[in-house]
Parts: sequence; C-alpha cells; structure tokens
Amino acid sequence: MAASSVLGLVKGLVFAKILGADQLGAYGLVLLVSQFGLYLANWGIMSALNNQLPIALGRGEPEVDALVNRSLGALVLSCSVTAAIYVAVVLALGPGDDDVLLALLAASIVTLVTTVCEFQFLLLRVHRRLAALGRMYLLRGGAAIALGVAAGAAWGFVGIIVSELLVLALVVAVSRQAWLRHVRVDRPNRADLRWLMARGAPLMVANLLIIGTFTIDRVFVAARLPDEFGQYTLASFVVVGWLAVTGILNQAVAPQLLFEYGQGRSLLAVRRHALRITGLIALPGALGLLVLAGATNWAKDSVLAEFGPGLDAMLILYVGGLVSVVALPGFLLHALRPAFSTGAAILGALVALAGGAALSAGEPEINDFAWLFVASQAVTTAAMLGGVEWVVRRGPIVRRHMPG
Repeated sequence: MAASSVLGLVKGLVFAKILGADQLGAYGLVLLVSQFGLYLANWGIMSALNNQLPIALGRGEPEVDALVNRSLGALVLSCSVTAAIYVAVVLALGPGDDDVLLALLAASIVTLVTTVCEFQFLLLRVHRRLAALGRMYLLRGGAAIALGVAAGAAWGFVGIIVSELLVLALVVAVSRQAWLRHVRVDRPNRADLRWLMARGAPLMVANLLIIGTFTIDRVFVAARLPDEFGQYTLASFVVVGWLAVTGILNQAVAPQLLFEYGQGRSLLAVRRHALRITGLIALPGALGLLVLAGATNWAKDSVLAEFGPGLDAMLILYVGGLVSVVALPGFLLHALRPAFSTGAAILGALVALAGGAALSAGEPEINDFAWLFVASQAVTTAAMLGGVEWVVRRGPIVRRHMPG
C-alpha cells in the first residue's frame, strides 16, 4: 500500500511533465469532480458498509454475505440514477470550453468505474485481506503509470483518462477472479435501503464535507486564479499522497480495531491503539517535509522549472495533509456517532468556505489558499479528536448492526 502511494505521487509528477499546465488543469477537473461523485453516487451505502460490517463480523451476526450482495444491487441503482442526473445537468449547462465539457462528462464514467472498484476494495478490507488489498493497489498504481505515460504522450489528458479506466477495469476483473467470485448482484429490499441509508447518509455528508475541505481550496483557485490552476493541481498531488496514507490507515487499521471492538475490546483500548499508530506515522511524516523541500528545490531548477509557484505551494499543502492524518481515531465517530463526524466536518468546511470567500475578495496568491487548506484541516482534526474523547468517556455503545 505504501509503495502504491509513492507511485501515485510519481504518477502526478510524470503526468505534469507530459501534459503541461493547461492540460493538467483539465485532468485535475476530472479528479476534482470524481472525488465528490464517489460519495454522492452511492447515497451513503458504501459509508455504512465500511463502518458497520467489521463490527457485525466481529459479533458473528448472520446474513452478512446476503446483505453484501443486495448492497451491490443497491449501488447499481444509485450510481445509474445519479450518473443520469449529472450528465443531464452538465449538458443543460453546456460549458463553452470543449475541454471542460469533455472533462466533466468523463468524470461521470470515472466515478462509476471507480465505485465498482472501491466496493471490491471494501470487501477485501472488511474481511481483513490486507495482502490482497495491497497487491490490488500496487497493480492499479503501476499499471496507471505504464499505460498513462504512453496514452498521455499520444492523446493528452483524454488518453490518460481512458488508460485509467482500463486500469480500473483490470483491477476489478483480477480481484473478482481471485477472491470475490461469490459476490453477485441481488435485488435490494426496502429494509436494506432504510438501514444502509440511515447509517450511511450522515457519513456521506461528513465524507463529502471532509473531501470538500481537501478540494475547496482548488475550487477557489480555479475560480479566482484560473491561470494558476495547473500550478495548484501539481501542488495538490501531495495532498492526494496524504489521502492515500489516510486510506491505508483506514483500510489496515480501522476495520481490524472495529472488528476487535465487536468482539468486546474496550473503546479506551481501541482509541489508545489508534493514537499510538497515529504517532508512528506523524513523526516520520514531519521529517519528510525536509526531504520534500530538497526535492522541490531541485525540481524547480531542472525537470519542472515551469511549475515553480506550484512547487512552493506543495510544501504548505504537505503540512495540511500531515495534520489531517492525525484525525485517524475519528473512525470511531464514523462507526458509533456519525452525527459527530458530520459536525466536525461542518466546522472544517465552514473555515474553508469563509476563508476562501475572504481571500477571493482581495488579491490572493496560490500560497494563501494553501494556508487556508492547513487551517481547515487543523479545525476538522481538533473537532474529530474531541468527539472521540467524548465517545470514549461515555463508554460502550451496544446495538444490533444488521438490518431487521
């Protein structure tokens, strides 16, 4: 998983060199839209499964496999309806720039295929098949670079998008053939949808807001400093790297600890374990800032000379990404008090929105929006950790985790 995260950062730098600032901006638009679409298109279903299935498995509750199959049917329904509405809205608005229109439409396809891929990753994750999950991440990262370099050089950002869709399809096929042959699409029932959406909707809102704090700065840069958006897209690749680190921790740590909580381990012990792992990640992460500073200075004088402002902003965004990782124990809120997760995410989003509006009213530079990102992550992380402490002090929460 760590190797795949490194490949993700390398991929961003390679694509920046191949595409140049303008084409990289179009590619960044696809990434921006698909990040939100990944949460909106599933109506909270994936969020509910991600946090409730590990506890249900730890408690040995029946009907888990049947629910998974019906949940896949619910995902097919939600993604199809959402994609149709999104495409209709984009075509109705009719952006005048052909590249923008193409990027917006392509984002819907990327979102659909990514959702299927992430569902299969979710199943590997909740069943704690971490070696298999890591191999699939490595396959996706390596194949994306191998195909993307050739396709990007030949057809620009469109070629890269097509190559990434092919890679996602490959990962889906390999993981299904190797480990998930038993999973099928079953018709969902009303009880499933009520259970999934009741638990998943608050988390969907929270996740959207959290992703919003990771992307609102880019939206403001695109609107206020459009000529600098390619620069900021490059800088944001380091944020994608930290998101990957957070994803690794949530996949390798959170399901196991929630499973142990379902088996009877105390909330205090789970929280203490999560904080210990957070410290083990944060310390070398802080030292990594020195390495990144040296690397960006070298890049400004050589291979990425045209991206000087973006490389400067990258150092600031790195700090914000590091701060976000400290919120790892927040998975306890996601599983046990999703409304608290939503509240913490709202606070961070308000900081990002209010700060972005204030900056936009003046004469901002891209570094100003980068520091705004740091502030929004700090507020979200502080609220998450405070909520976790409240939950731990209140004691265990006992409830049935399957529908019915």
